[in-house]
Amino acid sequence: MHAFFGGYLHCKSGLVQFVHEYDNVLGNKEQKELEDDNADSKEVVPCLSSSTIERQFQREYTTSKFREVQQEFRKSGDCLVRGVTQEGDLFRVIVNEQYLLYGEPKSWTNSVKFDPAIHKVRCECNMFESRGILCCYCLTVFFYYGVDKVPSRYVIPRWSKNVQQKHTFIKSSHDEKRSDESHNLFRGLCSHFYNVT
Repeated sequence: MHAFFGGYLHCKSGLVQFVHEYDNVLGNKEQKELEDDNADSKEVVPCLSSSTIERQFQREYTTSKFREVQQEFRKSGDCLVRGVTQEGDLFRVIVNEQYLLYGEPKSWTNSVKFDPAIHKVRCECNMFESRGILCCYCLTVFFYYGVDKVPSRYVIPRWSKNVQQKHTFIKSSHDEKRSDESHNLFRGLCSHFYNVT
């Protein structure tokens, strides 16, 4: 709640002020989403490497989510495979990450289970399950086994720059403020082509 209304309300705000500010918050959030969508359609963040996996995420993800993915690509440069054991059809890969903490060299080890037949990975850090992006350990395993494209299960449609956002077709009180001719034409086109894919 505080993150949503931060800068608009305080602890002594009344109900009337809440209703008025709620409308302002929605208008500002809607405007920010439109600006972000526009930026994602135009801006292309350059890749840090020549990895085809990084290019895959660059094509698919919004700018902000791709930058998060790039942080994991950076960290994967500090990771090494330290051991591999086979457990049935799966491989258990031990990945060691080297990093600096207050100027002191440190290391962290994680275990990744990898299915080479379907390129399925699962890291014990659970970053994909919690944040929806592959961790540096999973990326290291993909690089180690020469995987050049991640399966679609690891590309979450929620952060796709090509996703069709149905909430933008919901009318709000702020639409009246933007009732110029070009905006009305755009809304009309959207309503006609909404179900065409």
